[in-house]
Amino acid sequence: SVTIANSNGNDLYVHGHKQFNAGEFWSTITQSGSAGVSGSITFNTSGSVYGVSIVSSSQVTMANAGVYNIQFSAQIETSAGADTAYIWFKKNGSNIADSATKVVLANNTAQVMTVNILDTSAANDYYELGFQFTNGNATILAEVASGNIPSIPSVILTVTQAR
Repeated sequence: SVTIANSNGNDLYVHGHKQFNAGEFWSTITQSGSAGVSGSITFNTSGSVYGVSIVSSSQVTMANAGVYNIQFSAQIETSAGADTAYIWFKKNGSNIADSATKVVLANNTAQVMTVNILDTSAANDYYELGFQFTNGNATILAEVASGNIPSIPSVILTVTQAR
C-alpha cells in the first residue's frame, strides 16, 4: 500500500515505510590504529541528511525502517612501513558476514578502498565501518585542499534508501 501522510503531503510511505531517507557523511581527520586492534571509523562532517544521522561519531543510524544501499570509500596510505588494511560493515555492533575488504600496501603507497552493501534495517538500527591494520603502519588519510584541488576526506559514506 502507498500512503502520503502528513499535514503538508510531503512524506511518502510504502508498505508502512517512510521513503527517500538518505545521508552523506565524511571525515576530514586522518584516522589510525594499533597493530591487530580493530576500531570504528568516525565521521565529523555531514552533507544532505534525511532520516539518517551519526550517533557517537561512528554509528550511522536509520530513523526509519527500509532497505538501504550503504557505500563507502576510504583513502588508505602507508608512509611508516608496509601494512595490510581491512574495512568491514557492522550492524548494531556485530560484524556483517561477507562484508570485509582488504588492501595490501608496500611502504609509501596509497589505495582507495570502496564497497557497498544492500541491507534491510529496522527503525533505529545503526551501521559502522570496522577497520584493522595488521602492522599499525597504515592510516586512513585526509588531505587539505591544495591549489585547484579540493580537500580529500579520509572516508566518505553515503546511504540511499532502495525501498
